[in-house]
Formats: sequence, C-alpha cells, structure tokens
Amino acid sequence: MLRGVRRPWLPLSWLMASWLLLAPGPAAGADAWTALQDRVQEFYRQGAYAESEQSARQSLALAQAQDGEDSMRAASSLNGLALALDAQGRHAEALPLLARAVRISETVPDAPPGVAASLRFNLASVHEALNDYAAAAAAYEQALRIREAAPGADAADALPVLLALSRVGAQQGRHGEAEAYARRAVANIESRLGPDALQLARPLIETALAMQRQGKTEGVPALLERALAIRQAALGPAHADVADSLEHLARFYQSTSRADLAETLLARALAIRDGQREETPAMAESLNGLALAHYARGEYGQARQAFARALAILERHQGPDSLVVAQVAGNLARAESAQGHQAEAQALYLRALAVRERLDPESLDTAQTMEDLAAMYFAQRSFSKAEPLYRRAQAIIAKRLGPTDVRLLYGLDSLVDLYQATLRSDKARDAARLAQDIRKAAAAGTH
Repeated sequence: MLRGVRRPWLPLSWLMASWLLLAPGPAAGADAWTALQDRVQEFYRQGAYAESEQSARQSLALAQAQDGEDSMRAASSLNGLALALDAQGRHAEALPLLARAVRISETVPDAPPGVAASLRFNLASVHEALNDYAAAAAAYEQALRIREAAPGADAADALPVLLALSRVGAQQGRHGEAEAYARRAVANIESRLGPDALQLARPLIETALAMQRQGKTEGVPALLERALAIRQAALGPAHADVADSLEHLARFYQSTSRADLAETLLARALAIRDGQREETPAMAESLNGLALAHYARGEYGQARQAFARALAILERHQGPDSLVVAQVAGNLARAESAQGHQAEAQALYLRALAVRERLDPESLDTAQTMEDLAAMYFAQRSFSKAEPLYRRAQAIIAKRLGPTDVRLLYGLDSLVDLYQATLRSDKARDAARLAQDIRKAAAAGTH
C-alpha cells in the first residue's frame, strides 16, 4: 500500500511562542526573535522548507545570543529548525536537534505539559521516519502519558498520539497493540464528535487493518464499510478518500477470495481517480489492484496493461528506485512471463531485485522476487543462475520465519527438481527430506 507523506503533529514553535514571550529573560531581541519565528512558520506552511530552515537558523542564533544555549527560546528555535529539515527529508540532521530541545525543556521549571508532549511527539515522528520504531514508540508513549496526566487534559490532544502508536505498533509487528490504540482513537472521536464524524474513517480503517494482520476476518468488512459510508456521506461519492476506502475494502475481499466483489470496488475506485484527471500514486494503487484481479482470472493482457500504467505513474512520482516501483515491476514481470514475453519479464525481475537488494535485502518480498527470477532461469534450463537465487531465498525465509515454515516448501521443491535435472541425487534427497519434515510438522500442527 502506498503511504502518504508523514507530517509531524503541530510544530512546537507555534505552540510555544505565546508562553515563551511571558517567560523571564532578556527583553532585548524578543520582537526580532518572534518575527523570525513567524517567518519560520509561514514558510513552513507554504511548503518553502529551505526558506523556513534559513529563518529557523537565524532564530536559533538570536535566541542563543540573547538568552543562552539552554533557554526555552533556543529550544523552540531548535524545534522549528528540526521540522524544516525533517520536511526536506533530512531526518538524521533533525533528530539531534529535537533530542536537545527535549533535554532543555526537562530543565525548565513549570514548562507547560503541552510543550513537553509536543516535543516528544516531534522527536518520535523523526525516529519513525528513520525506521527506528522502538524509539518512536517510546517517545510517543511518553507524549501520551504527559498529555493524559496534564490538568484539564483535552481528549482531542491525545488523538494524534493514539493514531501514531497504532501505526508504529503495526510497523513493529505488534498488531494487537496497534488494534487497541486504533480502537481507543475510535472511542476518543465518538465520545467528542459522535458516531458519524468524518475523522472516524481513518482509525476505523486502521482497526480493520490491524485485525487482518492478526488473521481476524469477522468484523473487518463492517469496519471498512462504515468508514466508506462516513466518507461518502461527508465528502460525496467522487472524492479521493472514498476511492481510498473502496480500495481497502477491495483488498479485504481479494484476501478472502472474493475476486468478483474486489474487482467491482476497484473499478469504482479507479473511475474516481480517473475523474480527477491527475495520475497520482493513489491511482497507481487502484490500477495495481485491478491488474491483480485480471491476473487471478488469467486475463494476462489486461493485467499487463494495468500494471504497466501503474508502473509509469509511480516512476514519474517516486523515481525508478523505490520499493513500491519494485513491487509493481515484479507484478508486471509475472504478467509478461505469463504471456511468454520472457526477455521483458527477465529485465523487470532483475530491475526489481536490484532495488530490493539495495533497499530491503532481508525482506520476504526480496525472497519472493528471487524465487520468481529463479523459476524463469529454471524454465530456461539456466540452472547455474537459478540455484543461487533459490538458496538465497531459502536463507532469507528461514531467518525471518524459522527453519520449518511452510513458506520454504516452494523453494525446496524447486531445488529437488533442479538437483535431479543436474544429476545431483544426494542433494535432491536432502532437499526432499527437509521438505517432508516441514510438511509433517505442518500437518501435526493442524491436529
């Protein structure tokens, strides 16, 4: 699934400004500092992040000169600078600035809880951008505790943290926690805004996704349909968010072998995307889902066309070397191969594998691409190229899922065939024995 651009909670410098101007300290330079902070905020809101960064650096220099390096004005300027860097994708530069701002806030007596919570939220957001989900979860949890313990706490302030904790829990594979936080977000909104509030749609979807990742299906379509109904009522039937809900519901039906329903929903979503007259990554996601439905029915020509269009859109938006591009390139390779276009398929597989090995070398998706390419080489009787790919895929799967997982069987069975074709009967017997042991263990586990 294509992710949207992550944005921090509320930029801390905006939250802090009025309190800081009441704090004790030198008055000289306060007006100039406030003017710079206003420029940081205005540039940020306009998306002019380089200009926001420049103003934030000036603000920081002035705060440090007037109040000292450990003043709260300096902390506010550090936060604004970090947010400007983060928005430019310079997460590693933003992280120590926010950590320093947090340390400063901890030394100031009577700092408002909102300041401390917002700082930790922004710090967590950068950890998340750097894929350090454990550190992100810890900082988000601190932000939530501070928010909920504050006198006169507003439930609305806790909502972004609950959603973030659900998201990070999912990234860590802690899907039970992700579901619990998403349900808390739903309850938070219902208690304040009622059962039909538009804000409910996202946490309802996140709850459904967390349930699916735990293997739960009962209740999932009801959550997704409720989110769809809320969005249609609030936004109209042709809104992009309605297409997003249709796609989520379609993916659920695809996963439960309801291809007919999935295709109908995906066609509706794609019609909405087409009506917007802009080829976006979300449209590419709809095309990819529709292509998968065609592929499952053996309509390889139609699948190929939809995959190719999705790939072209993603390349324009994300460049040629993202994991999402690699995923769709692999899908297109399968459609090309199914139509007998082996040269085109091989080039796409090699391209997808190169991206995956560079960006995500130990993932199950990388192992899948290796197995797909190996199968093509095997069909061409290029056994010396196929064997190392099968073996590398086996190593990844065993490391990620354990040495007895059934996901290993495809590669083991393929290696048996390969060893037999190359007259290595001892190796064939060893691979067959491993496959038999896994099947026995799986059968025993089902009784």
